[in-house]
Amino acid sequence: MHIGIDLGTTNTVVSYAKRKARGGVEPQVMRITQLDEYNSSIQEEILPSVLFLDFDGNIVIGKKAKHMKQYHPDRTISNSKRYMGTSMVFRIEDRAFTPVDVAANILKVCKRTIELNLGGKPVQQVTITVPASFNTDQIRDTRNAALKAGFDPDRIRIIPEPTAAFIDFINEQSELVEEDRLVDISTPKRVLVFDLGGGTCDIVVMDVVQSGNCLKVEEKAVGRYSELGGIDFDLAATRYLLQKFFVDNKIKEGDVEPVEQSQMVNKLMAFCEKAKEFFSNQMMLNPEIESTNPSFKMNIPEFWRGKSQLFSITLKEYNTATRDLYHSSGIKAKTIEDYERCKNIVDPIYETLERYEIDKNSIDYIFATGGMSLYYKVVQRLKELFPKSQVIKASNPLEAVSRGAAIFSFYEVEIKRQNEKASISKPTIKEPSSAEMEIVTKTVLAEAIMIDVEEGLPREIISKNQPVPYKGVIRDSFRVTSPSGIKIDIYAGEDPYDCKMRIQKSFTGNFRSPVTPGTPLDIEYEIDENKYLKLRVVVKDNMNPPIDLDVDSDVKTVGLEKVKE
Repeated sequence: MHIGIDLGTTNTVVSYAKRKARGGVEPQVMRITQLDEYNSSIQEEILPSVLFLDFDGNIVIGKKAKHMKQYHPDRTISNSKRYMGTSMVFRIEDRAFTPVDVAANILKVCKRTIELNLGGKPVQQVTITVPASFNTDQIRDTRNAALKAGFDPDRIRIIPEPTAAFIDFINEQSELVEEDRLVDISTPKRVLVFDLGGGTCDIVVMDVVQSGNCLKVEEKAVGRYSELGGIDFDLAATRYLLQKFFVDNKIKEGDVEPVEQSQMVNKLMAFCEKAKEFFSNQMMLNPEIESTNPSFKMNIPEFWRGKSQLFSITLKEYNTATRDLYHSSGIKAKTIEDYERCKNIVDPIYETLERYEIDKNSIDYIFATGGMSLYYKVVQRLKELFPKSQVIKASNPLEAVSRGAAIFSFYEVEIKRQNEKASISKPTIKEPSSAEMEIVTKTVLAEAIMIDVEEGLPREIISKNQPVPYKGVIRDSFRVTSPSGIKIDIYAGEDPYDCKMRIQKSFTGNFRSPVTPGTPLDIEYEIDENKYLKLRVVVKDNMNPPIDLDVDSDVKTVGLEKVKE
């Protein structure tokens, strides 16, 4: 069985792919067993990526955990994917959870669901998706979470979310007769994938072509990691409603306790999410929805001082509250604080095109996916930004990524199996079938990887837009500064002067034998197809063996492991 998991910021989805009787591949979404707000066991396609620690010390994942966030925000953890690759620690009473811990608990629920659905059948490969802009440390944390959940380390594959969503779309199109297909990729085409999910915004420009049974997807540009998603739209509407409530009831913010205000915000966030879904559904029924300006109403229990409150928001109010997220601020962010204040969907697109010197008129198709693409204003804005390009949308953005990951897993494993068989048997001539489609992907790094050994200015070792896998070596450029040990910091960013540059990991360790300060170091590096980075330090003194960095560790500062001689 071939599994695909969309480990999302707000929701997680699991799919599997199987061969169809008449050729081709059929992906199906698994229903995940979880508890609802009434403590009843349910099965749903979507698993909210939320952890709740109940008062008996039990970990609850899913719909109930999401519901409990409104009442016990201090006992819930959500949006933890935004902190993958960092040293963030979430504390609930005397328990501590890292982002890896949270992801591992979510993946454990997925693994149980997979085992129940398989009925004893072996898992051929688990393909987990990540934002295309994830750096090597974020990918490492994702893989470590899968290992903690109990997945076989030799059967874990990681691919970009936009690529997975597009693969699902192409698989759907292949089932249609040629005149009904939305895209023609029989000749090379350039596609900009705009993936606006619950917590991240991914921009990928790819060149695609399908020749016979071979689909080639080559990334030409990857936008930088952007923490912009559906929760930011919900938060903008929440701030509007909360301020309106304070004014209408003559309440000063200082009159509200922090814990109480946190509960109010979480309840309004849930309200605004439902309002957004309501407006999206209304648009499907009535394309002229803006002229009718519908209103969404809901009673929120125990909202203020134990009393319920009826809230309502019109479509016009929601769009006005979130307007800034659709338009460029015109401000060049120089700090992380600037970026947080000026978030919008336009800047990441134009910045990506500018960084890679791509003409917007060279884009043939805009492919919109991610949960927020369901909201009509997003697609409407993309059409305004790219009037000469055809804007298309995933048929089911919430499921597309996991389905595409399962399809990718199927074809990658099956092609490898066929090649292995061909290598040990005499070649035979046979007609290719759709069940033997080959998917060739070429992924690139969104940011440069830099290294600092001497606590100076970081030096680039792998440039942005570098296709992976890739390996290399830097000789005689670094020097030992301490006779007893070494400290290496790894960074990701545009360049050493980038205000958004982040330290990915720090490594420290002791030498086996004292080293004379000034002794040269060679740095060997290798990044695999999963964007998983490995480094080796070679001290050129004939006394110390090469040192491999312990990239599998899930703590931020680790020792150095010496290679056995």
